[in-house]
Amino acid sequence: MNPPLELVEPASGAATAAKRRRSAELGMWELGGSDDELTLSDEARRLLGLGHRDRTFKALLGAVHKDDRRGLRRAVRRVVEGRGPVRVEHRLARDGERVLEHVLHAGPSGRVVGSVQDISERRSAELRADYLSRHDLHTGLANREAFAQHLAQQVESCGDQSRLALALVHVDKLGAIADRVGASTDQRLARMAANRLGRLASKRALGRLSDDVFGVLVALDGMKDADAVGEHLRPAFEEPLGIDVHCTVSVGIAVYPNDAENSASLLAAAACAVASAQASGGGCRYHEPEVSKHLEERAEVESALRAAVRRHRLSLRYELRREVAGDGIHGGEVLLGWRDEQLDQLDPDRLAPIVDEAGLARPIAEWLLDAACDRAAEPQRAAPWQEERTSSRVAVNVSARVLARADFAERLLGKLAARGIAPSTLEVGVSETGLEHDDGAAVWALGMLRDAGVGVALDGFGRGRASLATLVGFPFDTVKIDPVLTRRIGSSPASEAIIRSTISCARELGVRTVGAGVVEQSQRDFLAHCRCELVQG
Repeated sequence: MNPPLELVEPASGAATAAKRRRSAELGMWELGGSDDELTLSDEARRLLGLGHRDRTFKALLGAVHKDDRRGLRRAVRRVVEGRGPVRVEHRLARDGERVLEHVLHAGPSGRVVGSVQDISERRSAELRADYLSRHDLHTGLANREAFAQHLAQQVESCGDQSRLALALVHVDKLGAIADRVGASTDQRLARMAANRLGRLASKRALGRLSDDVFGVLVALDGMKDADAVGEHLRPAFEEPLGIDVHCTVSVGIAVYPNDAENSASLLAAAACAVASAQASGGGCRYHEPEVSKHLEERAEVESALRAAVRRHRLSLRYELRREVAGDGIHGGEVLLGWRDEQLDQLDPDRLAPIVDEAGLARPIAEWLLDAACDRAAEPQRAAPWQEERTSSRVAVNVSARVLARADFAERLLGKLAARGIAPSTLEVGVSETGLEHDDGAAVWALGMLRDAGVGVALDGFGRGRASLATLVGFPFDTVKIDPVLTRRIGSSPASEAIIRSTISCARELGVRTVGAGVVEQSQRDFLAHCRCELVQG
């Protein structure tokens, strides 16, 4: 019987202390060899509930729960045969909830000597601890580890003609709702969600794998196909969980053995399916090898990224900016490099969102900004009388998510002031794609920096969905034309037209243009003809 989840307060501290004292006391008994004579101490009699006339082994067995008597007989036999000492536990016949422990060893003249102790409280605590280690505290469902073990058992026992559907149900925005309504309500909502899922599957087939993800395991024997699983799960959340609390769900389904070879790969396939469902705005998604491959590759990249940070395999490189029509150098950009072949081959725009989602954007940004400040301080130390060098800035890109932090601009200006660096020697850039989902916080930070004298750049122009109106909507100092456009110079008239329009608009607005990714003289000549100011590559 599983212990209850609620902890019951004792009637009084004195009663608890007395109970523990009694549990700690040992009773002693001794059993004769041939005459079956039993001698018990007063404490042993109390624990076993025996009277002074009970002086035989049969009387002792009578105090033991009928299902546990064989174990005690076997323990005594082992000691008599010289295979002791032996430890044995049993319940009492008159109180099946109490558990006694005996330690038996051989005494003189073939006698058996035993000690007995009440371990009910200890055993109850152990059972409770075991239960809580395998169950979610608030819903009573199996936790991730226990659910994974049950899943493995079911997969192992699955016959050749049987199939199992594993559905992961992500209750969308449950975490955000918890922040709004409070922790106690969050727990109640989790219990309500578990109860609704419990109407569709047996308790053993349910698990709470994280705060907002539930696992449902369904045997498909006799079912037409796995579609019925999703059809039954989603309607369970059509009704609000509470007043003004409406949750949608994303469901990811994988089927064994169609989509996986074992329980671990089945769980991974279902996780890829639910991630795909979330990315598409909710609903139900089934395992698709192509999507799983993409998500697995992304997970590998994140793993390589974390390893690179942990093993200090990140590096910095400084890319100079030169005049288009001459050899003059006008500052440059601090860029992140990787001493890792897998990461070095990735497009920076593909890597940037992974850095954000892995929670590494802020530490990496701090490292890049420190490096940019160090670089900007070098010429200023050599010529401290030069306060304005706007044509020779050190540039660094920062993700929109980092920019949006409330203290970003203030902290960066503090870095500059602490090192005695003129703000005009630094340029902070943000990618066009990063601004697409900004709610205004990143743009506000850029405005604060620009007002303080820091250069502000729009990076990667031409890659995202922004238009020339972006340049009008915010006063950028610099526009960096993305390499995806400069690489197509000479082969794509459309790309060339976009470049010409961008440079022309920027000149009218007094914004400097930089052509990025320039490696060919023909590219440089085209940009010079369009009156682009700087190239980088």
